[in-house]
Amino acid sequence: MAVTPVSFRSLVLGAGNLTISYIGAEPFRLTFTQAQQFHRGEAVAGMAFTDPDLNGPGQSGYTWGVITIAYGHGTSWIAVQRGVESGIGVTMGGATAWHRTNPGTGRARGGGWAGMHGAVANAFHYLYVAPFNQAGAPDWYSYIDTIVPINGKHPYTKDRWSGQAWLGENLVPYKNPIKFVPDLANRVAALDLQPPVLQS
Repeated sequence: MAVTPVSFRSLVLGAGNLTISYIGAEPFRLTFTQAQQFHRGEAVAGMAFTDPDLNGPGQSGYTWGVITIAYGHGTSWIAVQRGVESGIGVTMGGATAWHRTNPGTGRARGGGWAGMHGAVANAFHYLYVAPFNQAGAPDWYSYIDTIVPINGKHPYTKDRWSGQAWLGENLVPYKNPIKFVPDLANRVAALDLQPPVLQS
């Protein structure tokens, strides 16, 4: 059971319908019924994106849930995430509601993530900090977003990137939740905590 991540910046409902397709290990192709504008790393989420190539014992397909934008234009976009190498090629979604990174200036957290994983597979997660909270009151406020900072700032809110980022693990069938891959500094810190090995 996926747990709703409450520290992630809220998603909002996207416009139009979305179809996601891929063949083998190619990146996901996103086809929208309405032209879209995205920044690199923006999240696109939909609980109906079930991939039968990820079938497991007692499962009819694994829901990807959230993917992130690599590049594209208008109604055609390519995701960072890729299909399964052994996959036969599938089409997911269609006439379904989907959510996206909020293109506004709001700082609310947790909205639109119900039932999603606590991290996005194969995506960087950036920690942003702001001097005001979601209600506009003075506060040392932080949130996580997958959108790539531009000149050290969030493209929409203009809040400062803290310099901290984490990578989500590769998606493995039946693995839930997806975990963060520790960055270099945390790996070194973990090694420093290990007891010394005495040589005889």
